[in-house]
Amino acid sequence: MDAPERITVAANGLEFGALAWGDAGDPLALLVHGYPDTAWTWRHLGPFLAECGWRAVAPFTRGYAPSDLAPDDRYAISDQAADLLALHEALGGDEKAALVGHGWGAVAT
Repeated sequence: MDAPERITVAANGLEFGALAWGDAGDPLALLVHGYPDTAWTWRHLGPFLAECGWRAVAPFTRGYAPSDLAPDDRYAISDQAADLLALHEALGGDEKAALVGHGWGAVAT
């Protein structure tokens, strides 16, 4: 397994820890984990997508270390969806970007 790059992304007023594979200039594949999983859910798909020419980024969603806790205990799906839109923008995503969700993460996507 290819070891991921560990990055931090500022988005929607929070700091998100994330795992990333591939080149930063490649199209974005944003991989969103479910509950009670973490970004490590994507440890097999991330390297595969990178080999296929994607920049795969799997953030730890709000409240999952090392990402920030949600302000005012805000953990609604609408808050997570807003996070994903902000992460897409912060990571340079465009119309070619892919959004992949698993479990609870699929609901937000």
